[in-house]
Amino acid sequence: MSKIRRIFKMKNKITKKAIAILMLLTTILSSLSNIVFAKSVGNDAYLENKGDCGYHVQYWDEAHSRWSYIICTYVTHTEAGKEYPAYCLDRELHGVGEEHNYTVDLTKTLDDVRVWRTIINAYPYKTPAELGVENEYDAFVATKQAVYCILYNWDATSRYRGGDERGTKIANAIKNLVDIGRNGTQTPYTAGISTSKVGELKSDGEYYTQEFTTNCGANTRSYIITATNGMPSGAKITNMNNEETNTFDGNSNFKVKIPKTSMNTDIDILFTIQASSKIYPIFYGKTRIDGTQNYAITTDPYGDIFGTGTLKVKTNTGKIKIVKNDVDTNQPIEGVTFQLTKKDGTVIANSTTNKNGEASFSNLYQGNYVLKEISTNDNYILSEKSFDVNVEYNQTNIQTITNEHKKGNIKVYKIDKDNKKVVLGNVEFKLYSEEFKKIIGTYYTDVNGELEIKNLRTGNYKLIETKTNKWYNLANDTEIKVEWDKETTKNIENELKKGQVKVIKIDKDNNEVKLEGVEFEVLDENDKVLEKIITDENGEALTSRYAIRDFAKLKLRETKTLDTYVLSDKVETIELKENQITNIKFVNERIKGKVEITKVDSKDENKKLEGAKFGLYDEKDNLIETLVTDKDGIATSQDLYKGKYYLKELETGSNYYLLNEDTFEFEIANNGETIKKTIKNEPTDITVDVDKTGTTEIKPCENVNYEFSNVANNSNVYLDNFKWYDYIPTDYIRLQKMTTGTWNQDLTYKVYYKTNKTDDYVLFKENLSTNENYDLDFTQITLADDEYITETMFDFGKVEKGFRESTSPTMNCKSFDTLKENDTFTNHTKSIGTYFGVTAEANSKWTTITHIPEEKHEVVLPRTGK
Repeated sequence: MSKIRRIFKMKNKITKKAIAILMLLTTILSSLSNIVFAKSVGNDAYLENKGDCGYHVQYWDEAHSRWSYIICTYVTHTEAGKEYPAYCLDRELHGVGEEHNYTVDLTKTLDDVRVWRTIINAYPYKTPAELGVENEYDAFVATKQAVYCILYNWDATSRYRGGDERGTKIANAIKNLVDIGRNGTQTPYTAGISTSKVGELKSDGEYYTQEFTTNCGANTRSYIITATNGMPSGAKITNMNNEETNTFDGNSNFKVKIPKTSMNTDIDILFTIQASSKIYPIFYGKTRIDGTQNYAITTDPYGDIFGTGTLKVKTNTGKIKIVKNDVDTNQPIEGVTFQLTKKDGTVIANSTTNKNGEASFSNLYQGNYVLKEISTNDNYILSEKSFDVNVEYNQTNIQTITNEHKKGNIKVYKIDKDNKKVVLGNVEFKLYSEEFKKIIGTYYTDVNGELEIKNLRTGNYKLIETKTNKWYNLANDTEIKVEWDKETTKNIENELKKGQVKVIKIDKDNNEVKLEGVEFEVLDENDKVLEKIITDENGEALTSRYAIRDFAKLKLRETKTLDTYVLSDKVETIELKENQITNIKFVNERIKGKVEITKVDSKDENKKLEGAKFGLYDEKDNLIETLVTDKDGIATSQDLYKGKYYLKELETGSNYYLLNEDTFEFEIANNGETIKKTIKNEPTDITVDVDKTGTTEIKPCENVNYEFSNVANNSNVYLDNFKWYDYIPTDYIRLQKMTTGTWNQDLTYKVYYKTNKTDDYVLFKENLSTNENYDLDFTQITLADDEYITETMFDFGKVEKGFRESTSPTMNCKSFDTLKENDTFTNHTKSIGTYFGVTAEANSKWTTITHIPEEKHEVVLPRTGK
């Protein structure tokens, strides 16, 4: 430890005050399997006093508030004949200098990284000059005091100053080292050494060579490959000059070289490496003497580190590539399957050629194999040959193998299409190959119409006829399939050049109308009938195809047409065109006629009626036309096609004639005819009626009853405002009740009354149904004392012809008690209706007489006495 020389002498060392150790870190010796030092844990170091370091630097003595000089002993140990400094770790204990030289045990490496970092940047690893001091002693002092600052957390700037120029340099060195210890980033190296490949395994003469480099985080002086495992026969380790060795400079690479003959199995090599690297080992030196200092022991900065490396190579990288080609065309063949076996017959795999004719086997180990074709493309002959193939590591053995295409023959017979006995010679054909997509030859039929082509590759072909007899058409292309070892025969027909006629039969007035079912005769130039044709639903008919060699022209004659058309008498001559259809149009005029209407009065046929409207309909009730008679009572239709029709009157043209509801049928049968129809209209007859009966004779104060009948519309038309009135002889009787009766048409109506006090009719009942017989009590009407009912009126509105009562209505009245003998009174009733301003009226009445019977008086006889 450091001795402190103060200006006054210390008294009684045994009374020395114990000072607590500030921030002393426990150090632990790490046992690292991949690092070995020159000195190592378990060794010891003998510490020696090398003298006093002199008095140049001062420290601040807080206890006495003064600056004091530092007294320091230079302590070392020897390793391999070289001295290395040792630094005490506890300033309060005695060390070498105060005690005799002693031995410490290296129990572990120093694990306080700050102390380690301080020392490796100080003496002995840095020279005095690098530290900025005069000599080794000054460097020792600076290092030792820097370690104390780290351990005790002292501030170097305020604690130290130079006692002289040398001391100032030492104080500055202390400050720099403390800063490095506290703020530096260096840490002890523990990772060992490893290897990595440089590039990939490559061919190198008779070897495959893999280059390696070593990886170490510390400066390496040298390394040795100490052991290998799994090296193939003949393999070796060399330097970069291919010299076999196991010792290498620290920065050099090495090679593993494997003979190519040994690449028939997978490679799995393990090698062990020992390297000497600059890792700055600092040891914890534990004292064997109680109460003395422990030390930080410096040593050789280089230590031994260990590591392993591997080389793993999958050697099944050989390949066989098959190129399968056609022996004739050298084109690739798809779909050929090969089997690969070992020499002993063990099957490795099968592979089939693709569209490029290529098949391959991969992942093969170096060695000899047998290749055999086991199936082939259907168009080729299977090869029976086997192929011996040698496969080498990481190489592709290419085998080009050919196959012979299957072949066959074709034979063609050239004949007339319509007469198979006629053969055609000197017809030229070109043969098109679907396989090669081109013409591969030109051939001609012989005098027998035959053509033979031999040794054609199997597959599909097309015979293209390019020249033939002038009267014949070229035949369509003929597809032929050539089969293996067979002769394919084909009859190819030629047809004479022909022409054809198409008849198009249309309506004369409307060319969009096509006529079906019209018959034509087809004649030659000598008027010989060749065939008959009939138009279809499209109005078209096709003749047969006629050879132009035999028929230059044809004639067409219409023989039957539709019964609604006029037969055409025109004969058309048509010149045939080679392989064409010649169109010819025939028009037909439809049979047409007209209808003429004459409208007259049914009572006087000389009276013609203008403005009557008629609908003209066909058999299917389709409205064809609307006709209106003129001032002469005549209306004429447009042209009508042959057929059946009917007329229906829609309007009379006058309100005073009845609509004729008959249907007037007629038929147009002949072209140009006019059908005449006289149609009569009955004039309107506007008539109404009413009848009344009642009590003939009464006594005063008796009831008078009336019954009404024939309250009717007897017109032959409807009537508007049909009303029925009744007038009461109020000097003799008063109205009591009525029954409405029922009526033969379903209507609603109203009942009104009038009094001696009113000028207008008063509504009594409304919405009465003609189907119900109502009882009407007029005595319930509230009237003034001197007011009484004088009239009644039933308002039916519009009624159809024939309207009348079904059940007769009735009326009940009460006669006065003041009636006198022979008082006579008459009840009047009437019906009225209108039709377009014409009014019809009917009246009826009933008279009643009063009779007062004479009173009978009893004769009183004179009384006689007894």
